[in-house]
Amino acid sequence: MIKIVVAVKLNQGEIGSFDGAALECALSTKNTRVNVVSMSPSSALVQAEYITRLGVEEMILISDEAFKGSDTLVTAKILARVVQKLNPDIVLCGRQSTDGDTAQVPAELAEMLGYRFIPYAMDFALDEIQTRIGRYAVETPCVISIERIKELRFASYKSQKKEVTIIDNSILGFEKNEVGEKGSPTRVLKSFLSESGRRKCTFVSAVDVEEIIKNALNKPFSVVSADVGRKKDYKKIKRLLVVGEGLQGVAEDVSETVIRFDGITVDEICSFIQRSGIKNVIFKSNLQNRAIAPAVAARLNAGLCADCIRLETDGEKLFAYRPAATGKIIAKIACEGELFMATVREAGETSNDIVFGIGYGANGYLPQIKAFAERVGAKLAASRKAVDNGLMPYETQTGLTGKIIKPKVYVAWGISGKIQHRTGTENSGTVIAINKDKNAEIFDYADYGVVEDIKNVGGFQKDT
Repeated sequence: MIKIVVAVKLNQGEIGSFDGAALECALSTKNTRVNVVSMSPSSALVQAEYITRLGVEEMILISDEAFKGSDTLVTAKILARVVQKLNPDIVLCGRQSTDGDTAQVPAELAEMLGYRFIPYAMDFALDEIQTRIGRYAVETPCVISIERIKELRFASYKSQKKEVTIIDNSILGFEKNEVGEKGSPTRVLKSFLSESGRRKCTFVSAVDVEEIIKNALNKPFSVVSADVGRKKDYKKIKRLLVVGEGLQGVAEDVSETVIRFDGITVDEICSFIQRSGIKNVIFKSNLQNRAIAPAVAARLNAGLCADCIRLETDGEKLFAYRPAATGKIIAKIACEGELFMATVREAGETSNDIVFGIGYGANGYLPQIKAFAERVGAKLAASRKAVDNGLMPYETQTGLTGKIIKPKVYVAWGISGKIQHRTGTENSGTVIAINKDKNAEIFDYADYGVVEDIKNVGGFQKDT
């Protein structure tokens, strides 16, 4: 019998879609015993009790006021102390929480447990799994992060709830300065509403789209730089380590000396950082580094800022800016302690091409949109929802958890316009949005808008 522990976050009393997928993977696998642990406030007790009705052996709620404000590193430490006592064969986690979007806790938890880490699972079995970056044999003990590949079942009306095991710090025994805000190396210094990328939208007819695309290609490419208004004589830090490819320009912008290290394992990277005595480390934000950087941070007991869109320095310290609260605000973050670490999103290269962004609202029209794209010479991109629902491959994803693009013309097909997607497209030259919902946010960030069904744009019918 395989023992599985599923770590979930109960955000405002709800289990996130990625964590729900992880729990369903465990529950639907035969010959397993499933325990669930959640570090959540006491207000999540009702949802924790509901989870006991799904067929789990035990539901553990880790809750203490002392844990409030814990960052990902401290959260992983607290979870690890509980999971260690359970001694599971496999730990399943959702790839990321739906509010934080950092995807750091699973890798940090694996490092602290001394378990192998397998990220981005697209299926789950006890012998072998397919992930976004390859196929792996399941060798226990291991931690596996699960993509949004299943829907969590509903409890049967006949099922009875069990008692939830509640664990607080009197049981775990952390010092007050080890947990909560005091123990967390990453600190939010300030936050502000994200208003970047707003445009004045002119609404047009569906029949005008192809002509607008042609005209836009003949316009000069002009976007506002994020660095406009910054002082030319700002001070830089002395040294900065870049792990792997990319980010050279970003690094040179904030550091006098840039050191590049091409090691690819956690052992290699940690050893180099310790030998060099370097205090500032950045990784390009991609699938591989989003798994490696948290493990490095966990081993070195360092804070890690995830998916940063900008770095800033006062000459002594680095600061990172990243979208937070599902992208509605931008937070300025510092890493306390000796080591600053961040995964940084590299801005895409400006190009003279056309990109068609496929949203979930384009479901049913994909072949026709692809044909239209081929006719006008457009490349394809996608929103996360379109990728998560299998409409488009992961490598086409743009936005907060995808890539950044800067084409001359960007056409958004059935995209709602949430900040998570706009982060990757807001520096496009001309933006054309097509959405039958006149209140869709995308129109606030587009130059031209079409409030019609997609089928009217290319004169094509929906697949059946």
